[in-house]
Amino acid sequence: QMAASWEDEMGRWRPYSGRVSEHIERSLQQLPLLHGAAAKGAHSISLGQADPWLAPYIIDIPTLTQFRQDTGTDGSGPRSGS
Repeated sequence: QMAASWEDEMGRWRPYSGRVSEHIERSLQQLPLLHGAAAKGAHSISLGQADPWLAPYIIDIPTLTQFRQDTGTDGSGPRSGS
């Protein structure tokens, strides 16, 4: 299991909860299984599906960058560690 984290505005790395980390990992593992239109539409992971407090946030899959949809703020993350 990966331990994902994100970088806050102060440059500090903060861990996602276990539930959110599992959601990110599961979503990334399912990518090779997607075909056709589903694969073309798989550009982001909605963090709100794992934690309602994170509903404004998505992970951009190609860059693995966290993005806040309501403000347009982006940042680093997720970073996996052991």
